[in-house]
This record gives sequence, C-alpha cells and structure tokens, in this order.
Amino acid sequence: KIENFKMLIDGEWVESSSGKKIETLNPETNEVWATVPEADEKDVDRAVRAAQNAFDNSWSKLHPKERAKYS
Repeated sequence: KIENFKMLIDGEWVESSSGKKIETLNPETNEVWATVPEADEKDVDRAVRAAQNAFDNSWSKLHPKERAKYS
C-alpha cells in the first residue's frame, strides 16, 4: 500500500495547488512507498502568509512558558 501524504498549511492538510506529487522510494526495496505533494510558489506563499498571520495574531502574544509547552 502506498501512503499519500499532504502538507499542513494554516491548520489544514492539503494537496499541492498544482496537484503534482513526488514519489518516495523505500531504500531497502527501491519501491515506491509514499507520495508527497510537490509544493510550488503558490503553496509556499500560502504557508508563509499563514505562518506570519499565526505569529502576528497568536504565537507572539503567548507567554514564553506557554510557547515552551509546544517544543
């Protein structure tokens, strides 16, 4: 069975905007074991905007002790 992974962007598991995927090989068998989304410029821009928004509106407002719980 081939696993199909997605990207986590803005709290959602999503495919790449292009729909393209990259096959990953099992080094022991040299067979495809999973696919991962092939991120493009749109995906990266969306992820960066989401990260900046999270930082500006919530993460930076958390007390350092609270942030430490996530590491």
